[in-house]
Order: sequence, then structure tokens, then C-alpha cells
Amino acid sequence: MKISDELLNAGRELAEKHGYTELYVNDKGEFFTVKNFAILSVKNDNAKWAKIDLVAVVEKTEKTTTDLQKASEVIAEIEGATDMVIVEAIMKAEAEGKNRKSVIEAGKNKLKVIAERATSPLSEDGKPENVTLQAIETETELTAVAALLELEKLGKNRPEVIEAATKKIETLTKNAQ
Repeated sequence: MKISDELLNAGRELAEKHGYTELYVNDKGEFFTVKNFAILSVKNDNAKWAKIDLVAVVEKTEKTTTDLQKASEVIAEIEGATDMVIVEAIMKAEAEGKNRKSVIEAGKNKLKVIAERATSPLSEDGKPENVTLQAIETETELTAVAALLELEKLGKNRPEVIEAATKKIETLTKNAQ
């Protein structure tokens, strides 16, 4: 996928704001800090995602970004996020800064929504399908399976999915040795 100037600038802005050195983007304009999430977001179609290499230009200052923003602005940023890592980074900055309960609560709620979407996406006809089990069964990277397991625990917390992920992690770990 060719990255447009608009997406590249948006990626740079995210990197500046959160200190990222690497981002992935899909053809829908959604950014990810985890490669496998980008790939899964486009159903493994390599033509629909790309890696953005960035150099982190953000240095830690005395104040976090949330110290400079109103709670409503931070909550809006959380609500617009599509990646758990971004929400977690915002929550961490908030906890280290003003630690406003409303912002932390908005972050927790957004993490639940992202986890729910990741563990039960909709098929083309709008009906729920369990692609999490399919992804676990076909995934070959340990970190991706671990991420799917964490998403499941945050979302629906289904025992059969957790068991499948745990077994897959054991298998991949054993094969790596």
C-alpha cells in the first residue's frame, strides 16, 4: 500500500505526541503500533496495510501531554483511538500527570470496546463470527497469539478461546526451543 502524504503526516503527528518510532496503517486510515493488529484489520491482505518508519522526536519534558489539555480534549482523543497501545499510553500519561478519574474511566471503557471489537468482529453480512479462534489457530507468531489472548481476556473472556490461545502459546514456545 502506498502511504499518502496525509496519512504520513498523521502518523508523524501521532509519533511526536506519543514517542513512537514505528507505526502501521491500513487502507482505512487506522494506525497500529502492533504489526499483527494491522494485518488482522485487513484480513491478512498485504496490499491493504503498510509500515511507517518514524524517528521519535519526542523527548520527555517536565509535563505530560495531558497536563496541557482539558479533560474533555483527552477524552475525545481516547474516544478517537483505534489501538489499545495508544489508549494505554494516554492513560499512563494521565496517571503520571493530573490523574483525572473521568479520563482514566474513559480509557478503561475504550479498552473494553477495542477488546470487544477485536474478539468478535462482524462478517460481511453483519453477523458476529468467531474469527479470534481462527486467528489463534493460523497465527505463527508467539507475540500475536499472546496479544490475542490479552484482548480476549479484556473482552468476552471466553474459556474456549483462552484455552486455545494458551495451548497455541505452549506449542509455539516448544517449537521455538
